[in-house]
Amino acid sequence: MTELSLINASSDAAMAERINQSVAKAGHTVHKTVLAGRKSVSIFVFSEAAKADATFQEALYAVLDNHQHIIPVLAKQVALPRLIDHLQPLDFSKGYDEQALLVEINLLSAPNTPPPATVLTPTKQKSNQRFGLIFAGIGFIVFLISLYAIGVEGLRAPENEFASVETQIILTRNYYIDNALPHSTEEAANFQTTFEYMPTTVHVELEMTATAIAGGVIGTFVPQSTVQATNFPETLEAVSTVVHDSLLATVTAAAGE
Repeated sequence: MTELSLINASSDAAMAERINQSVAKAGHTVHKTVLAGRKSVSIFVFSEAAKADATFQEALYAVLDNHQHIIPVLAKQVALPRLIDHLQPLDFSKGYDEQALLVEINLLSAPNTPPPATVLTPTKQKSNQRFGLIFAGIGFIVFLISLYAIGVEGLRAPENEFASVETQIILTRNYYIDNALPHSTEEAANFQTTFEYMPTTVHVELEMTATAIAGGVIGTFVPQSTVQATNFPETLEAVSTVVHDSLLATVTAAAGE
């Protein structure tokens, strides 16, 4: 049998007593207080007086916080509170129906009955507000720490790490370009076919490199000052390996003049 809570205002004691007799006769255990846990079923006798009763309201909140099934019984014609207005009440305002009550108890106490809908009670609202304030506080503290780390300690993104990744990308791109550039008259004649089979991500660089080599632009990399001569090894590493030998020969020749 089922453990039941029967909650009512003092003005609805007569209706509550009839309910108590019916459920006790059916073998259920009736309590006048809210039981702990989710397995209980609670019967609330509603009237205008009950809705205005603070103890009655607190009991309703407690049942909702415990996720228990509720059977609203109308002792008088009255609208249900907003938190449970999705429930279908048993209207006993025009006559008591014992069978309807027992059927509802058996239905809600069955093992396969789905759990009741969760509603936002005042207790849950306060709990949500506390969690919100806690997370907001944590976020604000992290924000202050970040400002201090960036503004005072000079924390920056790991430039070496990003530079290393970018270097790998450039070297990969240059590999495709170096292998595709023509090294002979025959390869130059077939360059258009080679160009079409290359990944589209290197098309622009490949075309510009081949055009620059054909136009004799290698000479622009030849050092024109002492500073450029000092930095020439870095310049040599930056240009395509296809023109390394010719560029190096041009620079050597210029240095020997």
